[in-house]
Order: sequence, then structure tokens, then C-alpha cells
Amino acid sequence: MDPPRYNQVLDFIAILGQSDPTAFQSYNYSIQHEYPSIQRDKVTQINSKSLPTIADVVAHLKLLKAFGALKAKVLGTTSVIKDLNPAQHKYWQVFITNAVRRFIIFVSALRKYSCDTVSTVVREDIFFKVIKNKKFESMMSQIMPPLDVIMVWHAFLLNPKTFYDSFTRTDFIVFAKYPLPLDRIHGCIDNTTFEFNVPEIYRENYSSLLQPFIN
Repeated sequence: MDPPRYNQVLDFIAILGQSDPTAFQSYNYSIQHEYPSIQRDKVTQINSKSLPTIADVVAHLKLLKAFGALKAKVLGTTSVIKDLNPAQHKYWQVFITNAVRRFIIFVSALRKYSCDTVSTVVREDIFFKVIKNKKFESMMSQIMPPLDVIMVWHAFLLNPKTFYDSFTRTDFIVFAKYPLPLDRIHGCIDNTTFEFNVPEIYRENYSSLLQPFIN
């Protein structure tokens, strides 16, 4: 079989433009009043419906391109990683360290805002019994973290065991259950330059969330 001609190849950006909100699992999560039930012993039809969609995959690829654009902007270069000099490597390490700190401040402020009480007791079954926190869900729909914070969040999700364990032990499971909002993130990424531009209202709400915590 001959490979597809160029004009037959789907335009990734067009896929996102033609996708309605329900094409994204993060959006579908946001309109559910309860968490989906979890079958521990088998993969069910309900579980299979939670698999990433084509729009999710394309939005994720777009996010990865945005991470690359951010790194190039921070380092003032378009060179690949292996061509960076030691000073640039060190500069990037410092940037990442600060991004991790900013992520910790973000989730700490969000936890303080969302949770009236915090338990220090870790129960094995608590993950399966938690219900949606309306205050948390409402705030998450009104903010968008900076791209460096999203990058740390994304990296943390690549280690799901550590991710869920950390937020279970800190009694903030609602964050562990909240999906990376690709349905909104991809809209903040320029289709050509892949620069990250957040609407002013999202930035203001994010700053307001952090302000009481950092004062």
C-alpha cells in the first residue's frame, strides 16, 4: 500500500478546531456530578470509555511542543538539548527547580482554599469513597496555571504511583482525580509559535488564589 499523499494527511490543528468539547476526556469529567465507578478486578465498558480520544492525543502533542518552545525561550536558543553548553544546562535546572516550587505553592494554596479540614490518617479505601469537591471544581474551572507549573504537573502525572500516593497522604485526593485540562490548555497555545497565552481573567483568578497563601 502506498503511503498517503500530503493532502490526505489530517491536519492536527484542524482536528482540534473541529472537535467539540465532548471530544476531550477532561471536559467530560468536568460535567459529571460524581466520579466514575472503578472496577478493581477487570476492565469494563465504562473504564474503556475513559481512554484518551484522538483530540486528547493531539492536544497532548501540542502541549509537548509548547514545553519545547518554553525551553527555547528560557534558554534563548533553538538548539537541541545535546548542543546546550554547561551554563545553559545549569540555567534550565534552576528554572525547573523554581517551577517545582511554584507547583507546590499552587497545590498548597488550592488545598487550603478547597478543604475546610484536613485528615492526617491515611485509609486504604479512601480513594474509592471520595466525592467531588464543588469548591475545588469551581476554582479549577476559573484558573489556568502558568506553563512551567503545568509542565511540573504533567511530569508528576508520568509517575502515577507517586502522584496518587503523594496526594492521598496529604489528604488532597480530589486533585489526584482531577485530569490535566487539555480541553482548555490547548486553546491557550498558539497554533504556529506554540507560545502559551492565558486569558487575563484566568491569570487574575490564579493570582487571587495564591495571594492569601503567600502573604
